[in-house]
Amino acid sequence: MAGMKQATSRIARAVLEIGRRSYRSVWTFVTARAIPITAALALGIFATLGYFSVFGLYLVPLGSILGILATAIAGIISRETPGRWMLVVVGTVFVGWFARYGAIQLQQARSTIDDDRRRALLTEQDLLEYVRNTPSEKTATILHVARRLRRYFRAHPPDIAHCDDLLHFLSQLDPDNGHTLYFRGEIERVEGKLRESRDDFFTYNEFADREERGAPSGSTSSDACYAGTTGERGYCRQRAGWVCHLLANELYREGCQAAHLGDRREKFESARKFADCALADFPEGFVQQISTSDLEGHLKAEVSNPAEACPAEGAKKGSD
Repeated sequence: MAGMKQATSRIARAVLEIGRRSYRSVWTFVTARAIPITAALALGIFATLGYFSVFGLYLVPLGSILGILATAIAGIISRETPGRWMLVVVGTVFVGWFARYGAIQLQQARSTIDDDRRRALLTEQDLLEYVRNTPSEKTATILHVARRLRRYFRAHPPDIAHCDDLLHFLSQLDPDNGHTLYFRGEIERVEGKLRESRDDFFTYNEFADREERGAPSGSTSSDACYAGTTGERGYCRQRAGWVCHLLANELYREGCQAAHLGDRREKFESARKFADCALADFPEGFVQQISTSDLEGHLKAEVSNPAEACPAEGAKKGSD
């Protein structure tokens, strides 16, 4: 038993001795070749990372890290002063090299982005020019964009980003188009920009008068807003009536909240004009917010006696 323990102890000491000698040999080899080993390691990392473009923008910090690593290695594996300085120089070179390479990569990336933007702008301008000068294409394009606007706006929640892109395109194609004014006004209402929304709706109402509001004898269906000449211009009877209905409701609420009698009368009279406009364009009236028919009754009483307290306003709802 004792003999076995002694044999095991001798084997363990022999293994440890072999390990020490191997370590000394490796250490001697490394310290004797510190500069080429460090340079080869840094070059290998550089080549590997440079091969994968995803790391291109990170080469500046990586170069700095490798430079610091080379400097640290100098103090560990090179006991000679010249060797240390040589490794510090290698580290500094790598910092500068990687910094320059990274700057080139960034410049190329920026140039690519600028080129893409110019191409996108050129494509949009070419398309707009072509559509403007081709009447049949212009009509089809406007109707297509308008239908997509309706779809994105009706999403739950409304897809404002897509709507903004389409509105930008449509405003470039036809600045006075009713679809632009209407949907921009509706989106501004969703975003809480009531003043801006009202300005767009006032403008829509003015332009609708010039367009004869989709023709007084025309269809009051919402489909008329997305078909034919009426759909191309974006001014149709139901939409014009809806805009007047919204403005009548807003002005009526403001009149109810006004403190001065003169302000109340002015708001109520303006609201009544828009309520009449809503019924003229859409005789059925609307049921959203305060219904058009109820609003007519409220306004008749308020215009006669502005000091009278307003009845309950009712719930706000969405639109078509």
